[in-house]
Amino acid sequence: MNPTNRDTVYTGRRFADGVEVKRDRRPLSPAASWRVRNHSPTGFEWGYGGSGPAQLALALMLDVLGDAGLAQRCYHWIMWATVSTWSNSWRVTAGELLDLVERWRAEVEGHDHAEPIAPFVVAEGGGA
Repeated sequence: MNPTNRDTVYTGRRFADGVEVKRDRRPLSPAASWRVRNHSPTGFEWGYGGSGPAQLALALMLDVLGDAGLAQRCYHWIMWATVSTWSNSWRVTAGELLDLVERWRAEVEGHDHAEPIAPFVVAEGGGA
């Protein structure tokens, strides 16, 4: 896998019968993330801390970073900082996610815990 372009756009929308996650207007499958860790056999979710949001955070990190080892180290933090806060529809760029990975590195890997983590909330209603 290669790291993703910072301009890549990820979107998610919730419908009455399920959810849709896209990468630049194409469906993002949980399949690659299932090969690393199967948190949620039913796929992606968001808006709380649980198996579906963990699967989405892992899939996003795998796609954005192109590094399974790094993705596995940071995706739980990313889930709590971002995915767990999202509403029915959301939009985030790869660049925003990469910035969060750098924040994770400083706060967790760098052990700089001077300030508590503030959630990263994306605007609801992003285009799909």
